[in-house]
Amino acid sequence: LLKSGQALHFYRNESTKREVDFLIQAGGSVVPVEVKAGRAAANSLKALMRAGREIGLAYKVADANVGVSDDGVVTVPHYMAMYL
Repeated sequence: LLKSGQALHFYRNESTKREVDFLIQAGGSVVPVEVKAGRAAANSLKALMRAGREIGLAYKVADANVGVSDDGVVTVPHYMAMYL
């Protein structure tokens, strides 16, 4: 992400101890990106999306196949992270 010129930010909620690995900007919108070593659930990412913020798209980079969940989380395998 950094090599593609993205300004990288992260999100941490001190009261709930939830955090999202990266926040990037795409088309004027903030897009959260969660990176998982395995196939773990992205609970912090989903909590951020449910919190009433205007986030309609998020990415989870994981040891998994490409997929899209009903809540707008796009899962991509690690080797595809360079295309975000």
